Amino acid sequence: MDKRRLVQEVRAMRERWGDGPQLCIGPGGELYWALELIQEGNRLAIRIVYPPDYPFSPPTIIPAEPLPEDT
Repeated sequence: MDKRRLVQEVRAMRERWGDGPQLCIGPGGELYWALELIQEGNRLAIRIVYPPDYPFSPPTIIPAEPLPEDT
């Protein structure tokens, strides 16, 4: 991973979202942001996962927990 690019990403995330997102390292060594989105009172915890060949491949956004099923 390009460390200079990662520094830019951290700076951009902090400017946009403040201290909310947390940069984490997963058990397999993958880097990801953990944050919670709030829209109209609904909360969704997500992860923005960087692939090993970042920035040549984009990050993936995944829910941190399974989404609730429609009832």
